[in-house]
Amino acid sequence: MYAQGVIPDEFGNLSKLQYLNLHNNELNGAIPNFFAHMTALRYLYLSSNQLNGRIPNSFGHMTALNHLDFSENQLIGEIPNSILNFSSLKVVDFSYNNFTGSLPDFTLLLSLTDLLVKFNQLDGYLPRVFGNRSTLQFLDLSNNHLRGFLPDFTGFSDLYSLIIDNNQLSGSLPNFTGLSSLISLHLSNNKFSGSLPDFTGCSSLKELGLSSGGPRLWGHGPPVNSQPIMSSVQYTQPMSKCPVQTNIAASVNSVNVSCAYLLVKPSPSNHINYKLDQL
Repeated sequence: MYAQGVIPDEFGNLSKLQYLNLHNNELNGAIPNFFAHMTALRYLYLSSNQLNGRIPNSFGHMTALNHLDFSENQLIGEIPNSILNFSSLKVVDFSYNNFTGSLPDFTLLLSLTDLLVKFNQLDGYLPRVFGNRSTLQFLDLSNNHLRGFLPDFTGFSDLYSLIIDNNQLSGSLPNFTGLSSLISLHLSNNKFSGSLPDFTGCSSLKELGLSSGGPRLWGHGPPVNSQPIMSSVQYTQPMSKCPVQTNIAASVNSVNVSCAYLLVKPSPSNHINYKLDQL
């Protein structure tokens, strides 16, 4: 049995409620303003419904929130900056909606560990100070229209998953040196150019996606003076892509990558001039 209709106003009287889970129902209409009065609420799950409209600015009063999940709805508009008042917020999931505009500067949320805003219509720029964050562990901004440069994440010692593929990011890739916790890195189908980055110290890396969606990565990369980043990895693509089978050596020490992508579209001018070991 599924709950249907709008979220009733009576919920606003539950001023001491700390946990509310309305996930996977058939709720519709806008997110009510009365949530602003539920200041004790720490966990709010409204995912997998049919909620529409915008997030009310009054949400900024819910400063005790720890987990917030609005994923898989039909929400629109910009994500309000008032959400940055949630100083205790650890997990945010706004995936699979229709949010537009820029991403708020979530770096101001010093407790944030997980941020998911994949499959929306965001078309702004990433905060330049993203590189100053140190507590973030999981970041998924894939399948949007984000533009500009990818910030430096080398200060993210706890980051284990970085997924920003299928956007409009451009410029050169930053280095990922010292990210010893990083397991999954997916940056495919953007418009990056320049040399391949340095992965020195990425000892946990298992998934690496750098397939091309615009200008190509090129250059000779760092000197080959240590262990290969990948060993006997076969890169395969659909028939419309060019298969590449090679070992790629870089200045990376003791890295074990189990899945990697360096895909290019078939064109005489598309190539990766990188130091390649022969099989």
